[in-house]
Formats: sequence, C-alpha cells, structure tokens
Amino acid sequence: STGRVGQLVVQRALDRGYNVRALARDASKLAALKSSRLVVLKGGVLDENAVSELISGVDVVLSCLGSKPKEPEIVASGTKVVVDAIRKQPIQPRLVYLSSIGIGDSHDQLLAHGVLGLKGRMFAKVIIPLFIGKQVFVDLEEGEEVVRKSGVVAVIVRPTFYVTKKSRGYMVKS
Repeated sequence: STGRVGQLVVQRALDRGYNVRALARDASKLAALKSSRLVVLKGGVLDENAVSELISGVDVVLSCLGSKPKEPEIVASGTKVVVDAIRKQPIQPRLVYLSSIGIGDSHDQLLAHGVLGLKGRMFAKVIIPLFIGKQVFVDLEEGEEVVRKSGVVAVIVRPTFYVTKKSRGYMVKS
C-alpha cells in the first residue's frame, strides 16, 4: 500500500467512503492518508499472519504489488501468500489483481496488427524489454498464473500507464 499506485488506490477508496485496511512494512509512508476509515497493519506481503489478519472479514482484496530490483519475485511470491489467505477465509473475498498491459495474452494482442497499431507493437518489443525490464514482467506473469490457478474469484486488471500529473487533455471521470 505504500507504493505510488497503492497509495493512490487507498486514497481513492477513502475518498469514495470505503473502509480500507492497508498492509505496510513502514506505516509512516501512509501517514498523509489520515482517515478514521483507514486501518494500517504493519507487515509485509510475505508475512502469512499479517496477510491473513489483513483480509479477515473483508469483501474485496485489491492487490497492487509491484517489483523492485532488490525483490525481483515479490509479486508472484506475495500473490501466492494472498491467494492462500483468501482460500482459508470462511467467506472468501474477491480478488482484484493489478497487473500490466503486455502480460499474458495482452502481449500477443499488443503485437497483433491493428489492436494498438505501431505504438502497441513498439511498447511490446522495445519499451517493455529496455525500460521496464523483463524480470518485472516475468514476475507479473507468474503472479497472474498464481491467480488463474488459485480457484479464487478474481479479476486481473491490465492498465497501460499510470499518470499522476494533472491532465493537459480530455479528462475522463470514473
């Protein structure tokens, strides 16, 4: 919950009136998100007890795990801990798994003629390997596979880009 996307997701959920539980190794990184509806549990995604406590009794688990150079397989490993904890719940929450465009069958779609055109093919062949790094995508792919094989009710979301700066063009409100 302390990464850029995780913090934005937590903030958006709070803004919409949801009660949120967030897992953070360093809770101070969420200090700016002050709300009586936010409960921050200290721990990491590989800590089975912390994850089980985090998701106990919730309706939805939203996973925004991302890889770091020093933790190249945290997404797949952490996703396994999350789905194992979900399966142990008497009433299993749904899982929303945040992945990326270019993973799984979306990689082939990017390469296919006409889906996203030249920009999509360039993203798949140049941007992913050079700038994002193959290991990050391998980790996300393995995480998706964990979700697919888990048997939990889940949706895999594959956004293209995350933009946190003010839009200079058309704004789509969700």
